[in-house]
Amino acid sequence: MISIPHSASVVVLTGAGISVPSGIAPFRGPGGLWNDIDIEKCLSASALQRHPKKVHKFLASMREKTRAAAPNEAHLALARAEAARTGFAAFNIITQNIDGLHTRAGSSRVHEIHGSLELDRCEQCHKQYEACTIDRCPCGGKIRPDVVLFGEMLPADTLRCSQNAICNCDFFVAVGTSGVVWPAAGFVEEARGCIAECINVNVEPSGNKSFHTEIIGPAEDILPELFGV
Repeated sequence: MISIPHSASVVVLTGAGISVPSGIAPFRGPGGLWNDIDIEKCLSASALQRHPKKVHKFLASMREKTRAAAPNEAHLALARAEAARTGFAAFNIITQNIDGLHTRAGSSRVHEIHGSLELDRCEQCHKQYEACTIDRCPCGGKIRPDVVLFGEMLPADTLRCSQNAICNCDFFVAVGTSGVVWPAAGFVEEARGCIAECINVNVEPSGNKSFHTEIIGPAEDILPELFGV
């Protein structure tokens, strides 16, 4: 197996698959969280306007599940890989997940492009708060979950930081994501355009030809060896 040196700058993109061993169901597919719900009624921007209590209740149930879960060996290996960087090498995680497990595992440079179940934000001034700790912002604005709902744009600042990291990495590694839909597909194309070595780690092939290498198998087994940690 290829081994990524500790002196290399790395960007890791993670999807729902990395958290499945922690007991968190993926969104789609067998056992998926979205299989038995009406997304338009529970997880869309329009639902938040029309039925805010329903959206808050659904996200609260998700938060209960994620808080009961623990980071698995894949999350922990990425935290160790960040700590092992030498010289001026950077290690950034871009995650599509909202479960907070990367931060709990010890990773410090995590870009949550879909937000976090552990945060709320003010709709008016955009200040962030710990989830469920405040009903109204001091500025008078309404408090809402700081997650990206269907029909909403990804946070521009987080995307900008993510893309900057991609443009300055030596290795781009996708973990637990198909790699064929946006933003994953766009990120790997950007990384390849910036001359990064692109690796996909997943339980099945992605079909995305932008990856130079695909390593098929459980991330919790592969990542410790891939990063030498």
